[in-house]
Amino acid sequence: VARFPNARYDGVPRRVEHWSIPTDTAKHAAKSLVAHLVGSAAQPEPFAPLPTFWSDQHEFRLQSFGAPALGLADVRVLDGDPEGDVLVGYHRDDRLVGVVALGGPATTTGAARYRAQLLAQPALIS
Repeated sequence: VARFPNARYDGVPRRVEHWSIPTDTAKHAAKSLVAHLVGSAAQPEPFAPLPTFWSDQHEFRLQSFGAPALGLADVRVLDGDPEGDVLVGYHRDDRLVGVVALGGPATTTGAARYRAQLLAQPALIS
């Protein structure tokens, strides 16, 4: 259940065990089922959830959006300093595919902007 192709990135099935995936999967399945039951000729959008997780560790929060593992060949510091609060972007073919943030409240606010950017990108598979 946790392994599926994500149209946001490509057609390769990968395991995504983040907390948000069951809800995203259920919402997509419901839309597909309703379209089928009402006889809609329109196909639902491809399944393209944005994997997300966070963890609070003392005064720091670690957040991740997207699929950083797909962009390990092109890692860029987007904001901050690796020695402190930092936002790191992971790119594949010059496209942002994941963001990891570590730090306090200012970093969390910055991460939200990049999350919105990731959500606004069209799926690569239609």
